[in-house]
Amino acid sequence: MFTNDVREAKQEEVKMEGVDPDALKDLVLYAYTGMLELKEDTIESLLAAACLLQLSPVIEVCCNFLMKQLHPSNCLGIRSFGDAQGCSKLLQVAHVYTMEHFTEVIKNQEFLLLPAGEIAKLLSNDDINVPDEESIFKALMTWVQHDLDKRQQDLGMLLSYIRLPLLPPELLADLENSPMFTTDLQCQKLLMEAMKYHLLPERRSMMQSPRTKPRKSTVGSLYAVGGMDATKGKPHSFDEVASKIIWSSDHDKLFHFYNVTEPVV
Repeated sequence: MFTNDVREAKQEEVKMEGVDPDALKDLVLYAYTGMLELKEDTIESLLAAACLLQLSPVIEVCCNFLMKQLHPSNCLGIRSFGDAQGCSKLLQVAHVYTMEHFTEVIKNQEFLLLPAGEIAKLLSNDDINVPDEESIFKALMTWVQHDLDKRQQDLGMLLSYIRLPLLPPELLADLENSPMFTTDLQCQKLLMEAMKYHLLPERRSMMQSPRTKPRKSTVGSLYAVGGMDATKGKPHSFDEVASKIIWSSDHDKLFHFYNVTEPVV
């Protein structure tokens, strides 16, 4: 910051606003001694100060520290903090952790306090690790009901990110009679779309949309048995999420599988 061709490099005194004094003191000490103490209760202020001063080694160790602290109760906060500080690796690792542990993340306060825009980003992601689409729908309803008066207005927008056609028809029928949904025109349209998908199975090929595409974690595994290279006919399984082989009973050969987003004709 002070060695580049910027205004601060030419000033005798620089006023640093928004920097935690203790964090700045620790960074000055680090500059002279090469030693830095990392603590859970001060790591964020230390990382924020290091980002401001562009201290790459400190940024790296702070990010690594936070990555090791990831837990379903704090991953959303770390994800948001990494984004705010421009720490792309921390953001990516925290995001992947959130997707992988989504069923645990939604049980924590951080999820309930997210703004509607952040909820939309989560719900729109294909990589959410859940057993079925109903789990995501229930997570949304838990979030809405946490502050129903203020969040009712966002229900229609957020419901558009739920794959409603993939929900059980019994659940859809119950929703049609719920005042929470009957008073919202957008919700009614989405429910009608989902009901048609169940009532007219012969027309499903004409009803395809992002809401009819299953998320990766809900499609199970693909097993390949036999083939020209498999003399013993031993099975191999493919994980849709990881796009690679996850188990093989024959380790003499390595087989690679890759997922595709469109069908191959």
